[in-house]
Amino acid sequence: MTVGCWRALVLVLLYLAQPQARAEPLNLAPGDQSRPLTGHLAFLPDPIGQRGFEEVRRLPESAFVPLPGDLSAGYVDGAIWLRFVLIRDPGAPETWWLHLGPRFIDHFDLFAPDPSTPATYLHHSLDLARPWTEPHDPAHAGLIPLRLPEGSPQIFYLRIANATALQARLELWQPQAFIHWLRLESLWQGGYLITALIIVLMNLFHWYNLRDPVFAAYAGYVASFALFMLQRDGILLLVVQPGTPLPLKLFQLATQVVLVWFAYRIFATLVKPERFWPRLASGWGWINRVAVGGGAILVAVGAFKVAVLTLWAWLLVMIAINLTLAGLIVARWRDRSALYFLLIFAVLNLGAVATLLANFGVLQGGSFLVDYGLIVGTLLHWVLIQMLLADIFNRAKREHERARDLALEAARHSEAELERQVAEKTRAISALGQRHETLLMAVGEGIFGVDTQGRITFINPAALNTLGYNWDEVLGQHPHALFHAHHRDGRPYPFADCPLSRTLEDGRGRHQEEWFFRRDGSLLPVAMTCAPLFEGTQLTGAVVAFSDISEQKVREVELLELANTDMLTGVATRRFFYQRLQEEIRRLRREGQREARSALLLIDLDHFKQVNDRHGHGAGDEVLRNFARLARQALRQGDLLGRVGGEEFAALLAAEDAAGALRVAERLRRAVQKSPFITQAGPIPLTVSIGITDLLDRDQAPEGPLERADGALYAAKRKGRNRVCVYDLLAN
Repeated sequence: MTVGCWRALVLVLLYLAQPQARAEPLNLAPGDQSRPLTGHLAFLPDPIGQRGFEEVRRLPESAFVPLPGDLSAGYVDGAIWLRFVLIRDPGAPETWWLHLGPRFIDHFDLFAPDPSTPATYLHHSLDLARPWTEPHDPAHAGLIPLRLPEGSPQIFYLRIANATALQARLELWQPQAFIHWLRLESLWQGGYLITALIIVLMNLFHWYNLRDPVFAAYAGYVASFALFMLQRDGILLLVVQPGTPLPLKLFQLATQVVLVWFAYRIFATLVKPERFWPRLASGWGWINRVAVGGGAILVAVGAFKVAVLTLWAWLLVMIAINLTLAGLIVARWRDRSALYFLLIFAVLNLGAVATLLANFGVLQGGSFLVDYGLIVGTLLHWVLIQMLLADIFNRAKREHERARDLALEAARHSEAELERQVAEKTRAISALGQRHETLLMAVGEGIFGVDTQGRITFINPAALNTLGYNWDEVLGQHPHALFHAHHRDGRPYPFADCPLSRTLEDGRGRHQEEWFFRRDGSLLPVAMTCAPLFEGTQLTGAVVAFSDISEQKVREVELLELANTDMLTGVATRRFFYQRLQEEIRRLRREGQREARSALLLIDLDHFKQVNDRHGHGAGDEVLRNFARLARQALRQGDLLGRVGGEEFAALLAAEDAAGALRVAERLRRAVQKSPFITQAGPIPLTVSIGITDLLDRDQAPEGPLERADGALYAAKRKGRNRVCVYDLLAN
């Protein structure tokens, strides 16, 4: 049984143990531009692929197993049926586009209710195994237009089958919003592929000049990797396939065969394990030839499912063995080439392994690591290549020194021989220096060199374009004073703290994140690598490589905000609320009585369990969201509201004593009492009980004030609920 079958079986057993769980309908509200169906899907396995639509339609809703996320079943025989319900709220748009991704799915059938005849279903189908007759049919991109009537729930059924990984992500889009998204996605993919093309051409150029096989292996690896991404993201399907009976699966798996081969060739040409273990290296090479050849044979005979499992499984094994061998070489012989292999390809392989695990159904699709791991790994991979270039320069200088010593030694034997050897070595060094300078000028990351005084002696065009300077404005200047003299908030940045200063002082390389200032004064977050330059044992300067990490910083802020926000109510999570409460306790301990005290409210919805029992968990969720909105209106702008339990909330009122907190709490209690919560199940009246306590300067941790507030809350419930109680220090 495949990994995907085990995953599907575990999901079925899990939800059979909770028969009350079901996939909630998706409500489309006015103003919605796109809505993912994540969390609103239920699935039904079809192991032999023989279930018909009418049979599936007659099955009860309980026969479908709710999906907690998107469909990610790995390599599964047969097909999968998906069921979902859409409700168009009053005022919401009538026309929507259903987008099904990824685009490499072999076959899907969507059965949608006919808006004019509700009992009739319309059939939309796509089968890539057949030649296409309509080149511009939008269904070929997994895009189906839908018309939804207002108010009534519409039940849809979707059957999906694929010869390889069975994954799917469904989203509803407004047409203009989808077109805008597709333009941005196309720009991103196009830029990425153009970058890959530049890398391939540049490395082929260096291979032609230097005749080093590692450049050819790297060019082949990037080319096959880019072609694989072109197919994986569906760009090839949209650009090449329409109107052409192209054997897409054969083309995809052929690309994977080439990718696996070049992944091995990079290891063989960069590490050169035959220097240490000749027999082991020869045997390992033949094993890879046999594995890749076997995969190619499976692809040629059309055994696609066996081929894809074999290729990806072997790629995982090969990655692990390559990294292990390189690690052993570094540990035993301190070999620099093996160390570079570990540094350069370990980061890239993390993204590749994440993609492979997603293909096997182990990781859930749609996560940042799965969707962008390969791309981010590639970008980090380029940064590490800059370190390799700096080392190439150091090796060129050492080669120059050895050539000079050889010329002096030859002078003792023959002046003619000396002139011949010096001329020959000079030509070789000059050609090598020109090639290395070409490499530095062509790379896309910013690079500049400094002397021992920290003055810029060289800078490449990428650095000038990123910082906004010209050559004459930079050469001879100090980079710290020019674009690194201040922190992000404007505080002075001492030169002694700069990583470049420390590298020039102790001759050790460094890599860390920093903030640069462009010529126009705008901030630029960068990943900065400083590598020392030596002539013999004497430090002669340093090389600095940096890359723009603005997008990474934006994503970090977004992820932090997502982690601190409760997904259901939009208020602070329990962890974040406790963290802020601890910070407020520390502030009070520092300032004592000099500042106004803060107060803590513990709020509980009375008899909330009856809401779930009578009206269902969907109505309960609506009540919690409505209460959170009402509570934020009742609290002050600077107060913090958090969800600390199922129906239990807490509020931190900064610079407010218990008396002021009592007024706020009473305002909230009255607002809840006189405003029944409007849900799809109808109006639901509720009350709240609230416990209040001051934060004391003797408090050490959140547990103290939380225990006092909980005691006051218990007193409010004991006295009949729908009331506010303040913790009495004297009485306790």
